Amino acid sequence: MVVVMERRDYGLLAVLNDVARRNAFTRDIIRGLMDLDCDADVIVITNSGPTFSAGLDLRELVGPPERVRDYLHSVHGLVRRIVNCDARIVAVLNGDAYGFGVEFTYFADLVVASREDIRLSLQGVALGVLPPYTLALGGELLGYAAVRALLSAPLDARRAQMLGLVHIIGDFDPTKDMFRVPRHVRGLVSARRALAGKIDRALGTLEELARVASGTPTRQLIERFLEKGR
Repeated sequence: MVVVMERRDYGLLAVLNDVARRNAFTRDIIRGLMDLDCDADVIVITNSGPTFSAGLDLRELVGPPERVRDYLHSVHGLVRRIVNCDARIVAVLNGDAYGFGVEFTYFADLVVASREDIRLSLQGVALGVLPPYTLALGGELLGYAAVRALLSAPLDARRAQMLGLVHIIGDFDPTKDMFRVPRHVRGLVSARRALAGKIDRALGTLEELARVASGTPTRQLIERFLEKGR
């Protein structure tokens, strides 16, 4: 299973478990996360292996244009699911996060890095892969300084914490280290709910990514990158 779910005292633990693909957001991982039980009090999303997530599935971006768009809309469907989930969502990075792996954390209530040397990187920009949620919403969600830093170079967890991308570094126990919000007001005190009417701003950037990915320069850069990884 590429997403392993376990019931815990605090709610639900969801582990990204496609180590061979570095937990890239394949269609299988997207489907697995779409099945999250949003009635749980707290959902902790973390990873097995050395990488939290390599980001978008680059293999999908070199397919036919209609398939690229379908894939990117499935990614956006996952973002909608997370934003509208009543559970408190915690992203625990037990490894580096790249591209959409970083952007995915924007939609968690709390972001935890297990070590100071964990890196957050939008390195896909070097391949011509636009980070759609950073470009469409980053200024409002993170602030100009954070977006400027993310688009320039990788950040370690300490620098990411200074910019508000990471909230806690080190050990984290959801039963002790966060508020237990009563069920009847849980949805009302979720910062993510404020994003429900805003995330569709990214649809234009997703379309732009589909267009760019279909172009020869970006396609060639992605194909060379994938070839090196074989």
